[in-house]
Amino acid sequence: MSFYSCFLLGYHDEKKARRSDCEVGKDREAMTQPRVPRQKRSTQMKERVAQAALELFSESGYYNVTTNDIARRAGVSIGTLYSYYEDKRDIYRDLVDKLYRNVLDRMVPEEVTPDNSPFDLIRKYVTIVLESHAYMTDFQKQITALSYQDEEFRKLEEAGRSFASEKIEELIMNYGEYLQVDDLETTSFIVRTTLEAIIHEHMFFPNDLDTQRVIDETSKVIYRYLFCDAPAS
Repeated sequence: MSFYSCFLLGYHDEKKARRSDCEVGKDREAMTQPRVPRQKRSTQMKERVAQAALELFSESGYYNVTTNDIARRAGVSIGTLYSYYEDKRDIYRDLVDKLYRNVLDRMVPEEVTPDNSPFDLIRKYVTIVLESHAYMTDFQKQITALSYQDEEFRKLEEAGRSFASEKIEELIMNYGEYLQVDDLETTSFIVRTTLEAIIHEHMFFPNDLDTQRVIDETSKVIYRYLFCDAPAS
């Protein structure tokens, strides 16, 4: 239980103290649930906490940061932090979820036209994913490292991975008449993991490759795997 919740529970008056252990237990359970901000000021406060955590995780690494460090950087009390998040891991989970959604929400199905070929669309999606790794790069490197090192962190990222696979499958389904693949679930897995491997290698480790060339060649690989018409131009 957080310090903030314990502090609040200390204010039971004498009448409430006489209630059954069951009733008090229910109150205690409810009080430990972080609140969902509804007012603009409350939302901004939660965002300050998340931004502070993002900066510190990127600068010092997840294991070297405490909730006290985050509260201090955000300029809020530790009680305020715990009113929005259960613990440091909860903040990490929120940041990972937001990262995935900010990228994948931009990837929407578009109609194939003479000026918007399947290859053009693939290149557009690859560009979105690659450009997203230029944002919060240090934190994204940590997400990848933690996911491989610790099964618990792998599970925290699993919702984002599932969302990414579903989004890719949705995009692929939209171009069904042009496809040469039929197992869309496996195909979406292959496309997602291939993209991750190429983009992580290019963005996380210094190299002399031209980013636009990486986008173009990655797009060709995915295009030739998915589609059965003429070669990518």
